[in-house]
This record gives sequence, structure tokens and C-alpha cells, in this order.
Amino acid sequence: MFSGKIADALLDAGHEVVVYMPLMDPDVKSNGTSRARIIRYQPLANENTWYSVSFKKDPFDDGTDIMTDENIETFQQIMDDVCEGQISNKQLLQQLREENFDLAMGEMFDYCAFGLFEVLNIPARILTSAVPFGEGHAMLLGVPAPPSYVPSLLSGMTDDMSYSERMINLYIRYMIYKWVAKGLPRQNALFRRYFGDDFPCLMSLAHKSSLMLVNGEEMFELARPISHKVIYISGIGVPEPKPLDEKLENIIAKGEKGAVYLSFGSLANCSRFPLEKKLAILEAFASFPEYQFIWKYEQPENDWQLFENYTNIHPVKWAPQVDLL
Repeated sequence: MFSGKIADALLDAGHEVVVYMPLMDPDVKSNGTSRARIIRYQPLANENTWYSVSFKKDPFDDGTDIMTDENIETFQQIMDDVCEGQISNKQLLQQLREENFDLAMGEMFDYCAFGLFEVLNIPARILTSAVPFGEGHAMLLGVPAPPSYVPSLLSGMTDDMSYSERMINLYIRYMIYKWVAKGLPRQNALFRRYFGDDFPCLMSLAHKSSLMLVNGEEMFELARPISHKVIYISGIGVPEPKPLDEKLENIIAKGEKGAVYLSFGSLANCSRFPLEKKLAILEAFASFPEYQFIWKYEQPENDWQLFENYTNIHPVKWAPQVDLL
């Protein structure tokens, strides 16, 4: 969505834009843009590998830990497979070369994009990040991120940390660098296998990026060292709100004190919720009859008996979140 909105902004400025989408997660169908020309490519021979990650199997398992060695290894293997699936396809590379791109923008998720830009000989390159500026980004841009007062993006802490919190922050930072240190040589080896032993290090290619466009709000950032290369463009992906349809408008109007919208996002499918948790949420909502509750629930038709006795709870498969809020 973030990349698509950047594409739309460039189109508005009169540029020709192509959105190239190598697919990794088969559940993600969105283009992010309805206006730019799109090249979609499926580099994975086996999409089912993605479903071996613990949170994809059951996102509501209380024991799920994304940052296990097993999950990290699976993530890395998927990224390597996606990368190799692209750079090994000579027909795809030729198609992209024939576009004669002047500028490439790539999400900083792994290092493959930087190598691909080099292979395609694209002269100007910009990093993008759909999440706030973190230690991985700081490392790419050569910006210091002292763990004594710069919290990890994954830590949930502020810049005012106790000694024990600093130790936790340092450990999280170590785990992230460990992931980088493991992934970078693997993808360097991939490019050198296909393009020769003298292919430059992917990290050095990333360092040459002119700018980084970050989906963060500068005034909400904690104090930290930063670079003039970092450009904050928070809000570019938020559309202008439109009037609600009649069904949602009627639900809102029925709330004596208001309405509450519940969504677990696109990754967590509510139909996989354990029954006791579904009932706990329903009972909690029912105890506030003066409010109407709209719950984004992927398959309400399978659980209609759960909802039929709760008149102030309305499951919907999808809701226009910006319009609703």
C-alpha cells in the first residue's frame, strides 16, 4: 500500500511508473495502486513453505513467538528462494532491462533489491520503508543507534530506559544484527553464483542509495541520531475519507453512546480464533449495550450462530477503515 501510494504520487507529478511485484506471501493480493502499470512475478516454486511459519499456522496461539530460530531460518530461506527465483530468470531480467528505468525504489526488507538494481544497471536508487525508522535502516545509512538510549523498533521501549531495559534492548539489537549477518552472506553468494565472484557486496550497494522515504512521523520520533537522507512521508497511504454506505451508517446511528470498530488486521484471520476467545470478546461487547460493535471477521457465514444472540455486534468481512474511523 505504501509503495503504491508513492507510485500514485509520482504519476500525479507526470512520471511514468512501473510497480514490480515479486510475490512472497500468497495471501497478499493487493497491488497498492490501481493506476500504475504492474508487473507481477511468482518466483517461488513452492508457496506452501510460507505456511510453515508459526504465526501463519495459528496467529492466535498464545505460545507463538515470531523470533524463534526456526521461524527466522524459514523467513531467510523464503527470501533467498524469492531472490534466486528472480535473478535466475533470464527472460524476466531482460524484460525489466528493456524498461530502461532511470530510478528504482526498493523496500528495505532484505538485500535482493539492491543487487537486482545493479544487475539492471539502474543509475539512481532510493530506499523505502513502510515502517518507522529502525536500527536496520540506521545500519544501511551509516547512522549511529546507541542502544543505551535508542530503543529497538521491536522493543516497545522509550529513550528513557532502566539498566535492565538497556540490556534487553541490547539483546534485541544483537538478534537483529545476527539475522543480518546470517542473511547478507547468503544473498551475496547467490548473486556471485549467477553474476561472477566480483559482484559487489549487497550492503555496499545499499549504502549508495540517495534517499530513504520512511512511513513515519518525524515529530513523534524519539530523540536519536539521524541523516538528511531520511525523508519522512507519513500519511501518504491514507486516503481521503468518504461517506459510509447505508448499512454501516445505520449501525453507527443505533449506538446510543457511539460505536467501536475491532480489527486484527490483514494477517490474523479471526475465523481461526479459539471458541473460548470468540465468546470472551462477544460477552465483553454485550456488556456495553449502549455501544454498537463492528468486528472485521473474515468468515461470518461460518459462525452466524455465535452472533445471532448479540444484537449490538455486527461481523463484517471487510470495512472501509478510514471512512469508518
